[in-house]
Amino acid sequence: MENENYLRTLKEGLRIELKESGKKIPDSLYDTYSSFSNTEGGTIYLGIKEGKLNTIVGISNPEEQKKALISTLHSKKTSYCSISDEDVQIIDVNGKKIIRFVVKEAPLGAKPVYIDGNLSKSYQRIGDGDFLMSEDEIASLLLRKKGTGFDVLPNYLDLDETNIDKESLGEFRKEVNEANSNNSFRDLNDHDFLYRIGALTKANGKEVLKNGAVLFFGQQSDISQICPNYFLDYQENFSGKTRWDNRIASDDYSFNANLFNFFRLVSSNLIQRLPKPFNAKDGVANMNGKDVKRSVIEGMVNAITNCDFSSLPGIVIKRTYDNVAFINSGDIPVGIKQAIEGGVTNPLNKNIMNYFRLLQVSDRAGSGIPSIFEMCRSYGFLKPILAVESNPKRTTLIIHFAQLNQKTPHYTEKMEILSYLNAHPEGASTEELSKQIGMKKSSTSTIVTELLLTNLVKTNGKKTKGKRYFISDNGE
Repeated sequence: MENENYLRTLKEGLRIELKESGKKIPDSLYDTYSSFSNTEGGTIYLGIKEGKLNTIVGISNPEEQKKALISTLHSKKTSYCSISDEDVQIIDVNGKKIIRFVVKEAPLGAKPVYIDGNLSKSYQRIGDGDFLMSEDEIASLLLRKKGTGFDVLPNYLDLDETNIDKESLGEFRKEVNEANSNNSFRDLNDHDFLYRIGALTKANGKEVLKNGAVLFFGQQSDISQICPNYFLDYQENFSGKTRWDNRIASDDYSFNANLFNFFRLVSSNLIQRLPKPFNAKDGVANMNGKDVKRSVIEGMVNAITNCDFSSLPGIVIKRTYDNVAFINSGDIPVGIKQAIEGGVTNPLNKNIMNYFRLLQVSDRAGSGIPSIFEMCRSYGFLKPILAVESNPKRTTLIIHFAQLNQKTPHYTEKMEILSYLNAHPEGASTEELSKQIGMKKSSTSTIVTELLLTNLVKTNGKKTKGKRYFISDNGE
């Protein structure tokens, strides 16, 4: 039997939807099905009225509605359906019947999932609501399905190789030669080199740069024209006394802020003051400093190669003693689960990924994120946080350098709290967390305070009433 107290206190959010139901399925359910399928999946409860304390109103004809729901979804009501009988369950709650409907995130090839045969009826989940996707968002998904992203398209300004920043290209070629001593590019002139690496293409009878080449090697003035929301920001804060001790950003115009120059400047800062190598103890492997550096650089490459540069926040990287957070516009093309498991890769910016591979700063296809998780596991660091937010759509990867091994007090409860907060970007109260870990509020409060002191979680700033906790992303 489903726990009534749990259902009465359940709140709508990114992955939870509560709906009343009369004698037939409400039409709005299909909007939610589309939004969950296009976002991160979720669970719909039919027969519950939302309130300060939800009311279990039940359904008078649950078997009939279950059959109708499955039948309608497998018809032409939606563009994609993979539900089975097990995904739609009738649950008895103290004599009242409700339906629990689990919706899985659709694979990239099926997105966007829309209803009534109308592509413009593609929904996405933002917070606790279902919202229609914009034309640009739909177009971006369709391009990604074809394996085509913004960076491989010809730039609309007809910029050619004369618009390349010669200094950036020269330094790039120098580093490629150092990383690949026997490469076949060494003796090529710049024009042929750009063709060989896929930076040039033909459009309307002209040789022009692809968008990715403009972003990577171009002049900042040109980049701003083809990509008005282009923004890069690195913030370093080791003192904890100011907003940042050091900042490298595209809006201060102190350097030509193409992606290659930003990467060179920031990567040299990122690898400073990392945890020092240590000898094994408590079942933790000997730490090789090169592994940590490689993972940090991989995190930056992942953010850049999956960033949707057409929208804000662009790229934001925040570095402290305790951790480094990589934030980029857009989501994870293959989904969070597949990104962590590895083996499959589909970066949004394929051309830019190829440039990084020539520099040999990125692991083989599909292994970058898994190698970061494995490094943290091997050295006893906290499990990295990988999350996608919907409004605005952005991805956050946080690599923690704090060690939280199984001998840490309340290790299990702390990991459960971090996992719960990671899955609930809307945050949680002490009461919600205490129910999650099965401990008293006072004990839960003590554990959360320890997580606050290690900068693993943050609050919304409220002192008591309305106070909620969130995964820390080094935000202000």
